[in-house]
Amino acid sequence: MGYWWEDIVSEGYEEYFVILGWDSSSWDEGLEPPSEDKYWDDLTLLERAAARQLCYTSDLWDGIPMAQWGRR
Repeated sequence: MGYWWEDIVSEGYEEYFVILGWDSSSWDEGLEPPSEDKYWDDLTLLERAAARQLCYTSDLWDGIPMAQWGRR
């Protein structure tokens, strides 16, 4: 992932990752929470808000190729 949990905390993003189901153990060990298997439309409103704070859009979250963004 490129970052340790302590990096997430020191940058002030912990709140958003926790909402998405991450914690220090799951992050540092690469154990993905259930939110990682959801499509954008299946995320709760709170999860979507957290993802937006982390610069996700529905297309980015769903893994849509950039050339197709906004065409769904």
